[in-house]
Amino acid sequence: MWRPTRGGARCMYDFKPPILKEQRPTVGIFLYHYVEPVAGLMQTVKICLSLQYAPELVHVFVLNDGNTGSAWDANDHLKVTMNSNVIEICGDLRGNLARLTHERVVGLIKTTKA
Repeated sequence: MWRPTRGGARCMYDFKPPILKEQRPTVGIFLYHYVEPVAGLMQTVKICLSLQYAPELVHVFVLNDGNTGSAWDANDHLKVTMNSNVIEICGDLRGNLARLTHERVVGLIKTTKA
């Protein structure tokens, strides 16, 4: 079982008895991209994929809000667009989330009709 050790982190391969390959957990790595150069981000992705772990159990997600498309379009790399229709239907996600969060923390703002 996982437990803290005095010496710091323990490598999963050092466990006795060893963890069977089919019992190893999947690992999800989420990279939040804003306006960073694509070359730097791709270097980070390569490092994530070179982890000493079964590659079929490592999932790397690059997350972008879609507002920095020009930084990506100017480079030669793999491009994937997902859920573009859902994003268009949802509208201003940041604004709606900010309003929802504000209402839950502060309470609904009551307006008086003149």
